[in-house]
Amino acid sequence: MSEQLNELGPIDMALSAEEIDDLVSQFRLRTSDRRLSHQQMQKFFRELPRITEAELTADGKHDAACPICFNAFVAVLAEEETARAMDSPARPAEELGVTRLQKTCGHMFCRKDIMRWISEGHASCPNCRRPLLPDAERRESEPRPTASDWFLARIADSGISV
Repeated sequence: MSEQLNELGPIDMALSAEEIDDLVSQFRLRTSDRRLSHQQMQKFFRELPRITEAELTADGKHDAACPICFNAFVAVLAEEETARAMDSPARPAEELGVTRLQKTCGHMFCRKDIMRWISEGHASCPNCRRPLLPDAERRESEPRPTASDWFLARIADSGISV
């Protein structure tokens, strides 16, 4: 093997800082758990639409059920209506009702179930596994250290002076 390397001649392994940043970014995307940041989750939760019974009927989903908990959507809407009439509902108001993943695939869920799913670290639809946020949107809203920051931190940790 070493003879083959000698026959090839010297191999140029120098990379520019931009190339290193790009390689590190690609590695992070491939190896990350795709979990949304806290800020991304909160924004996503705020933007979840509330589906009404009229919208369920118009979409032909009046008899449909949540694919996570299997409760009928009309029952979930009735629970929401009852809870809003009470002074102290059993669950927070933002978890009540039915919603749709309108920016991705359009699948519908109980708000509490999809919020729990995302909070547990999933960043895709439980039905079709389509990402909740496109990679470009995920990267834009994530603060990322550059590769040079990462290397400098490792050098500092090792005690080597630069």
